[in-house]
Amino acid sequence: MIRDARSAVLRQRNSRQLTMRSSPSFAVRWLTPRLKSFLDANPDWGVRVDATPDFSDFETEVIDLDLRYGSGAWEGLRTECIISDFVLPMCSPDYRDRLRSVSDDPVLQFAQARLIHSVKALYQWDVWLVVHNIDPPTEQAPLRFDRSSMAIQLARDGAGIVLDSATLAQEELERGSLVPLSTAFEVVEFPAYWIVCPSRHINRRPVRLFTDWIRMEGTKFDQSARALLEKLGCRLRLAKDGEPGLR
Repeated sequence: MIRDARSAVLRQRNSRQLTMRSSPSFAVRWLTPRLKSFLDANPDWGVRVDATPDFSDFETEVIDLDLRYGSGAWEGLRTECIISDFVLPMCSPDYRDRLRSVSDDPVLQFAQARLIHSVKALYQWDVWLVVHNIDPPTEQAPLRFDRSSMAIQLARDGAGIVLDSATLAQEELERGSLVPLSTAFEVVEFPAYWIVCPSRHINRRPVRLFTDWIRMEGTKFDQSARALLEKLGCRLRLAKDGEPGLR
C-alpha cells in the first residue's frame, strides 16, 4: 500500500498538472476570469483548483500551492504577496441616495444604515467604525455572511452597506452597480492574497510558471484597481499599525 501510494504521488508530481487551493470568493471573482490567459500560455498543462477556505496540509496532500487570504504569517512556508486588498464601504447607488436623503453628512448616515458583515474578512465593521469615530447603528437583525461574494451580492441588491474588498468587487464598481458610500472615507490598502507553499515546491516547473504568471497579473490588477478608485474620487492609504491586514 505504501509503495502504491508513493507511485501515485510520483506520477502526480511528474505529470503536467498544477493543483492548488484557493479561498472561494477569490477563486470565483478574481482568479477564474483571468485563468484562461495562463491556460493559453501553457496549453499542455492541466489545472485543478479546489475552492475551499481550508488550507492544504502539504505534508500529507498532493497540492502544489495555496492561494491564501490572510496576513501572510504562516510559519514554515514560503509566502509571497501577489495582490493587495482595497477595503471600503460600498452600497448600491439607490441605497446611497436613500441615505443621502437622511443627511448630507456620511457619518450621520450610519444611524439609518444597515451593515452587511463579511465575517471572515480581515477588516471588520467594528474596527472600521472605531477608527472613524462612528457609533454603530442599532441593528435589530444584522446581516452576516461567511463568503464575501454573498455579502457583495446583497449590497449590490440594495440591502445595505458592505465593508469589503474592491479587489473582489471590481466588476461591480466598474459597472456602477456598487459605489463607494462616500469619498470622504479613505480606501484602506494592505497585503491580503498570497501564494503559499513549502520552499521545495517552488522548484517545480508548474509552480514557477504559475507564480510568474500570477505575479504579472497581480501587478496589472494593482494598477487598474488604483486607477478605478481614483476615477471614483477615492483616496487610498496604507493600513496603520494596529489595523487588520498587518503582520
